[in-house]
Amino acid sequence: MRKLIFAIIPAAMLALSCEKEIKFTGNYDGEKLVLFSLAEPGHPLSVQVRKSRFFLGERTGNPTQLLSGVTVQARSGNEEISFERDEEGVYRSSYVPSEGDHIEISASMEGFASVRAETTVPRAPEVTITRGETRLRRLRSGNDYTLEIHFKLTFHDRAGERDRYKVSMYTKNYITDDRYYAVTKADGESDPHVFYVDKTLKTKDMLLMESGTDITNLDIEERYAFFEYLEDGSFDGEDRVFDVWCESYVSEETALLPNYGLGDYEWVFDILSLSEDQYSYLVSLQKYCDSDDLASIFGEPVCIHNNVKGGIGCFGSVSGICVTLK
Repeated sequence: MRKLIFAIIPAAMLALSCEKEIKFTGNYDGEKLVLFSLAEPGHPLSVQVRKSRFFLGERTGNPTQLLSGVTVQARSGNEEISFERDEEGVYRSSYVPSEGDHIEISASMEGFASVRAETTVPRAPEVTITRGETRLRRLRSGNDYTLEIHFKLTFHDRAGERDRYKVSMYTKNYITDDRYYAVTKADGESDPHVFYVDKTLKTKDMLLMESGTDITNLDIEERYAFFEYLEDGSFDGEDRVFDVWCESYVSEETALLPNYGLGDYEWVFDILSLSEDQYSYLVSLQKYCDSDDLASIFGEPVCIHNNVKGGIGCFGSVSGICVTLK
């Protein structure tokens, strides 16, 4: 009987549904310049400029096409920075940012309002990383195992600064460019025995568990938070240790191989200090990408952070370190 009721309800909704054209009554002030740039020590400053598109307009042309004929200018202190457009459509300069530089960028083009943005390059983070234990546990179903490779990250945070960090990890001898998985082979073994290492770092640290970080349920008893973005609001000026891990899902046959703990492999950590705008942009972009269709209909919309005045986009900055462990 319950199955019949659940079958009737969707059918009734379909029968009652109808289409109605609703006119757009909001304010639309035309297309805008879309500017993206990232200042990073060791890399010449470059700028990409596109144009926005009205969401109710005609879907013509390539919305990601870079514009030509744009005047791009920048200044850092008393230094004027000039740009030249390359064959790919990117405006490039010879200026290489340094930590602490304050940079202002402007762009103008006929038919568009001029845009401008600014950023201050943060100092590189001070982090110590050590290898922790490796835990092997059998999954609840089947004969497969989960291999947890643990690390301890100690952030030596600077007092009086609002620091924002981004942490990513990969194995150096991976044989795939997959974003989420690094594929490695056991020592002396052929292709059939392959370790798929999930590069997503996880933690059960209470700071991140209670700070509104996206939490995923492993099962009824276990919970973890993704360890990627964090702020120093609760440990400003302190040495803060985080216990994090990544996972490898291995078969029973692979788990019994010598060196199954991947002890001889190199683990590479990229740790960035982010400017406030770059941090807000990346976090909001991730929330937007993680929102599903149902949430976009019934939930609050996710607004992607924008710090380009007069237009759309983000001009941010980062400074980073790379730590390799064996």
